[in-house]
This record gives sequence, structure tokens and C-alpha cells, in this order.
Amino acid sequence: MKHMLPLSAAIALAFVTGPVIAAESYDVKADRAALSNVKHRAHRAACAEDVAPQHARCFARIVTDDVVNDSPSGAPSGYGPADFQSAYGLPTAGGHGKVVAVIDAYDVPNAESDLAAYRTKFGLSPCTTANGCFRKVNQTGGSDLPDSDKNWAGETTLDIEMVSAACPDCGILLVEASSDYIGDLWAALTTAVKRGAAAATNSYGFAEVSEVTWVEPYFDFPGVLVTASSGDSGYSVQYPASSIHVLAVGGTTLQPSTSSRGWAESAWSSGGSGCSAFVPKPTWQKNTGCANRMEVDVAAVADPDTGVAVYCTDCGDSHQGWQIMGGTSVAAPLVAAAFTVLGVSADPSFPSAHSADFFDIVQGSNGTCETSSFCTAGPGYDGPTGWGTLNGSLLAQLGGAGTSGSQPKSDAGGVTTPANGTDAGTAKVVDAGRDTGEESAPDAASRATEDAATRVATGVGSKLDAAAKTDAAGEQSLETHMALDGGPVASEGDGAAAVDKGGFMCSLDVRTSRTSSNAWPFLCLAATALARRRKRSA
Repeated sequence: MKHMLPLSAAIALAFVTGPVIAAESYDVKADRAALSNVKHRAHRAACAEDVAPQHARCFARIVTDDVVNDSPSGAPSGYGPADFQSAYGLPTAGGHGKVVAVIDAYDVPNAESDLAAYRTKFGLSPCTTANGCFRKVNQTGGSDLPDSDKNWAGETTLDIEMVSAACPDCGILLVEASSDYIGDLWAALTTAVKRGAAAATNSYGFAEVSEVTWVEPYFDFPGVLVTASSGDSGYSVQYPASSIHVLAVGGTTLQPSTSSRGWAESAWSSGGSGCSAFVPKPTWQKNTGCANRMEVDVAAVADPDTGVAVYCTDCGDSHQGWQIMGGTSVAAPLVAAAFTVLGVSADPSFPSAHSADFFDIVQGSNGTCETSSFCTAGPGYDGPTGWGTLNGSLLAQLGGAGTSGSQPKSDAGGVTTPANGTDAGTAKVVDAGRDTGEESAPDAASRATEDAATRVATGVGSKLDAAAKTDAAGEQSLETHMALDGGPVASEGDGAAAVDKGGFMCSLDVRTSRTSSNAWPFLCLAATALARRRKRSA
């Protein structure tokens, strides 16, 4: 006869034992232990954190409690190419015939020599102007470089070295904007696309304003991957990372682990994420709770506590040589170069369609928010890490071994692959020569751009008069004259919005125009896109 517990005893026993909880797997325990051992490092922003309206700031951070080794042959601290290959399953070679563009502000005089020191130290083949792998141009593609700036120098150096680390055989096109004014930076982006870049990385941003919707089509370069850093201020939205045409890249803490992957990863506490207040939700985003564009899409290492090795001799008096850097400025170029070397799609919708091919990050948070997944990592999509971090071994099966992005172009300064010589495996950046005014890459001035610019002109009571003129040499030039809120903003003599030889840009004189309206640069950019469309249709 079976012994039966009285009902009261059975209930009491249930309260004592509670529900059965599945034990954590070894990998979860190992990763948790590894992340708990991360050593905190003191660090500072490379660029000024407070910038004027209409200007952007870079998101690089420099570790300040590490001893700087000023010798190129010294032993660097921080992660290097072999670590990224191990953590993210990246190949040791690939990207042949492809160029990754780096968009930054101001000149870095020692960019090429610092890159040479980095590549030599880590056993990468030379990438120089002489062998065609490296090229540095200004925002219009010319050789008259802007003034230098020691703050942005750290950002730029970090970017080009991260591209080298993730895609050793990719060519590098460094496009230096004249300043951190957003019109200059975006002119540089267009120059990069016109010169045939397969990917363009942007490690800068600014807090969203409503006018960003006017220039959304400006970032639409089909077939070209555009990445943008999500920022280093924790839960908050930054533009252009919130653009629907951009792959928004967040940040993680990356630490060696005894788990089967060999690495533990969590959301970086200062990485950016959030729900856009202005940019509409793209069709490929299905997460709930945010009616607009949700940031981010993917993530990579960014935490300065687990930072990367960088060699920089332009980074100020106190930081000359090998140092440790972090910020989502690490993540954006890493992802741009990794997508290129793996040959996966350049479309921002790619991660959502192939989420199983990324490492799902389920630990960490970047702040507090009303909807937990917007600021806390967890299974599936979340704000701080998007669909996760690169799992190169799986992504490579979807790609074409370095065929990501636009195909090589020889007619407008595109990309060619050396036929022979010692650097046959490295992409070359070819001088664009004379700009004919015709687009060599997908034209950002789509019909959507024209519609957006027209809405701008109507919505803010602006007057837009765009007329194509022909100069004595027979080259096409365009001058766009505007009036904001019914009053003159600038005259032709001010050069307020000159669009020369079909390029997308607003003149530097815009910054000193007689209006203090924060809307001006956005209106200017939208209007020049419209003017370009009208010119091409004429």
C-alpha cells in the first residue's frame, strides 16, 4: 500500500522545494565569470564631447591609465588582428579588389606611417600610397588636405587600423572632411562612394533633431555598405546611426573565456541605442514598442576596458605611440571591413534576415528605459547589441569571400586589383582624375530625395530656385539660391550653397551664413540633392 502525504504536507513541501530551475550551462557560467574579471580602465573622449549645433563629434575613447609605448616595435597592449579573427571568426586574408572608405574630419599627417607601423607589428602586408593600397583625399577627392586636429587624429588612426585588422587585403580610402561640420562630413561620404568604395565607415554623430528626416535619402547608396557608430553616451539615439540607410553598430565588452566559443561578450554599458524620435521604421524591423527606427543593428567590441591596440603619433603630446582605445568608433570600422571581407550583403536589412548567423549577446545593459529590450541585452533582438556580433564562420557561408559591395570601377576612380607584383592580393585605390559630374556609383539623388527636398521647401516656407548654368569651359556647375522663412539667407556672392561639377555638398561658407537656424545645413543638403536630380533629368 502506497504511503500518501496529507494534503497539507504536500502543499508545504511544494512551497519549500519551489519550481524546478534549469541549471546554467557551463558556457554561461564561464562567460559570466570571465566578464566579472574585466578590469576597469580610466579613459577619456578623443574629441570634445560638447560640439556646436550642426557639427558632429567622434566617438573614440583613449585609455589614460596605460603606459604608452612610443616605439613602433614595442609590445602593444589591447586586442589586435589575431584576437578579432579568433573572437569573430574572421579570415586571415580576403577582400581582394575591395576598398573600405574611412570618413573623418581634418587631416592626419602621419596616418600612412602610423598605419605602416601597425601593419608591420601585426605581420600584415604593406598598404601604402606607393603600392596603391592606401589613398588620402579631401572631401571633394582632391589632394589639398585640410588642417590637422590632434583630437580627431586619434579617431582617424583608430578607424584605418581597425579596417586593416578586419580586412588585411582591403584597400583603404581615407576621405578627410574639411571640418566636423556635418555638411563637410557628408560631402566626404559622397566622394567615397563616387570613388568606388564597397563600404564606408562613419565613427561620428550628433543627437537627433527633427530635420534629419529631410536628408534621409542622402545616405541611400544601394550596394554600398554604410556603417555608423551608435555613440558612447549610453542609452540615447545618435544620427546618422539612426538612418534607415545605415547599418547602426553598437558596442560590447569582449573578454577571453573558457567557454566553447573562447570569448565572453556583453553589451557595453556606454554603447548607444534607442528608439528614433523622427526616422520612420524600416519595413525590415519587426520589433515592438518602438514605432520608428530602432538603433542598433549589430555590435562589436567597443568597451575601453577591453580595448584595442592602436599606433598613433598624432594623438597629442601625452599619447604618442602604442595605446589602448575603445568606443563604438572601434566597432563601426570593424564591422564595415568584416562585412567586406566576408562578402555579405551591404543592405542594412541583412542582419535581421540572417540573425541566426550572429552571436546572440544576452548580457549587459546601457542604461534605463521604459521598454527593457531597448537598453538591456537579451535573447533575440535588443537595442544595445541589435542582432548580435559577427560569427564569421557562419556569415562566410552566406557571402562571396570578399565580394561585398559595389563592383570595381575604372572610369571614375574606382577599385582595381593588381595583376602582379608583391602586393597582388591587396586592393588598389585609383585616382579618380577629372570629375565629369556623372555618378559612377548608385546616385543618392533618387526620386525619394526630390520628394523629400520638395517637402522641405514647402514645409518650412523656404524658397528654392535651382538653375543649371554652363561655364566657359563647358563644364556643368550649379548654384542653388535659397531663402529661409521668407528672408534672404545668403547671396550668390556668399557662396552659401554652391554645388560644383555635380557634387553633393554645401559650401564651407554655409557655416558663416547670416542665419543661425539649426535647420540650415539640412535644408542645404536636401536642396542640393534636389538640384542634382534636376540637373541629371535635364
